[in-house]
Amino acid sequence: MSEPDPNLLEEASQYLGHRRELLDEIRELSRTVDRSILGLSSGALGLSLALAQLAGEAARRQSEWLITSWTLLIIAILSCVLSMIWSGRLHDRQRQMLDEEAKKSPTRILDRTFHRYQELRPGFVLLSVLNWSAGLGFCSGVAFLAVFAGSVLL
Repeated sequence: MSEPDPNLLEEASQYLGHRRELLDEIRELSRTVDRSILGLSSGALGLSLALAQLAGEAARRQSEWLITSWTLLIIAILSCVLSMIWSGRLHDRQRQMLDEEAKKSPTRILDRTFHRYQELRPGFVLLSVLNWSAGLGFCSGVAFLAVFAGSVLL
């Protein structure tokens, strides 16, 4: 049996190391976006409550903008929280699948597990929907809040 090519092993090691770094960056970015949407949406809700109180009667006349903004910001917050919970569940399910395959046989675990990940595809679609809902809810909520603020302050 021949020895593996050391250059090929080095290239594979570099590839896997770089790939791991990229995945770590993606995970960190995802966490940052989730925290940002939660924080900014909550802050926008607080700001809108203060603005509505300061505006008094003008706020009541323009309440449809404010209520729409609140609804969208709450959707953003709920979508973001549900996305984090769902993401955790999907990762745990992937870990369970990996463990199940490892118990069957210690060889080619990843190859066998990747084929099983197709079972999780609907879960990842839902995760994408939740992420998009959070982002769009936040952006739309802020837009409606800006219209409300402009209508009561000008």
